Amino acid sequence: MIILMLVTSLQNISVSYGNNAVLNNVNLSISSGERCCITGYNGSGKSTLLKVINGVVLPDEGKIWRQDKLRFSTLDQFLPDAADKTVYQAVAAGFSEIGYLLNQYKGLTADAATAPEELLAVQNKLDALDGWTVGYRVETMIDRLELPAEKKLSELS
Repeated sequence: MIILMLVTSLQNISVSYGNNAVLNNVNLSISSGERCCITGYNGSGKSTLLKVINGVVLPDEGKIWRQDKLRFSTLDQFLPDAADKTVYQAVAAGFSEIGYLLNQYKGLTADAATAPEELLAVQNKLDALDGWTVGYRVETMIDRLELPAEKKLSELS
């Protein structure tokens, strides 16, 4: 028997911006191990709901409970500095130096004019930092989210 622990709970959450009610008596419970997908039309309150969960927006009404030291991660829907990057480049960039090296390696292998010594230098750095494991993690994340790795972020909706 698997017992899931509750990590956050929202009860009767309401949020309005002026006279515009964005969330009205919303209830949500998330347990450990659960994955959630929030879908809806533009302007239906998805971003506001995530901001309430993260504590960025306080509700006008309702109760929020979060497990101590709980962190939620979200990806902002607006990525102004990354619009020209591919999905792979953006995900890899989250891994600091290794991500930079992975992106450099990918660019070098795509360029037929790359000097072999330059490619070897990047490969050696990735070997030393166990960068290939991180590369596998990047590819796994992209695959699990069913995203097109080589598509530019500006082309996604």
